[in-house]
Amino acid sequence: MRRGVTVAIPELTILFVHHDCCDVTRFHFDVVNAVHPGLVVPVFCNDGTCGKPIPSSIRLPMSFTRGRNWHNIDWIIRDWFKSCDRVDSKRYVIIDWDCYCNIDLQNWFGDLWDSPFVGSNVAEQSWYWFLQRDFLPHNLFQFACGVWPLNGVLMSNFAMQIFASEILPEGIFSELRLPTVLAGRGIQPRGLPAEKAKNNTFLSNRQSVRVEGKNLFHPVKQLLSERDAR
Repeated sequence: MRRGVTVAIPELTILFVHHDCCDVTRFHFDVVNAVHPGLVVPVFCNDGTCGKPIPSSIRLPMSFTRGRNWHNIDWIIRDWFKSCDRVDSKRYVIIDWDCYCNIDLQNWFGDLWDSPFVGSNVAEQSWYWFLQRDFLPHNLFQFACGVWPLNGVLMSNFAMQIFASEILPEGIFSELRLPTVLAGRGIQPRGLPAEKAKNNTFLSNRQSVRVEGKNLFHPVKQLLSERDAR
C-alpha cells in the first residue's frame, strides 16, 4: 500500500454457507450474488457427505467431534473469520444454502442496518433449545439467549471480532451459543419486525415458505421455476 493511501473496507460481506453445489444451492447463490455483485463469499463445509463446492468457495473442514454442520454454523463462520481468507468488512450477513434472497439486504434490515447483531427472531423462554442452558459454562449461564434461524443474521465487524476471540463451548446448538457468547460480552440480539421475520423461519410441517415478491425467504428447498422466482 502506498503511504498516505487509505483503502475503504466494504460496507457488507455476505457469507453464503453450503455443503453441496446442488441445483437449488447454485440458483440461490446466483440470485443473491446478482443483487449484491462482488459481495458474496461462498463458504463450503464438508462434513464427510461428499458434497461439491461452488467454484471459488472457501473450504473449511468440519471436525466430526463437533457434530452436524447445521448445529455448528457459528463455528464455521468463526473459523472463516480467523483464517487467512477473511474479508474485512463493516458488517457481515450469513446466508444459508436454502435461502432465496432477491432483495437488497440494506433495505431488508432497514433501521437495524447499523446494529451490531440482528436476527429474525429472538427466542422466548419456551424455545426448545433452552433445554441446553444447563450445559453452558458457568460464566455464560446468566446470559443465555437465542436467535433463530442463523440465516439472514447480521453481525457488525466489532461483533464478529468479539465472537472470534472467545473460547466456544462445544455441544451447544449454534442458535443458542452464538447469541449467548455475544450477550456475555454486552452485545444483545435485536429481532426483526414480525412481518419480515415470518419469511425467514423454521417450520417442521413444511419444507419451504411461500415465495412472493422481493424479500428474504427461508427455507426454500425446491428449485424455483422462472415464474416462481419473479
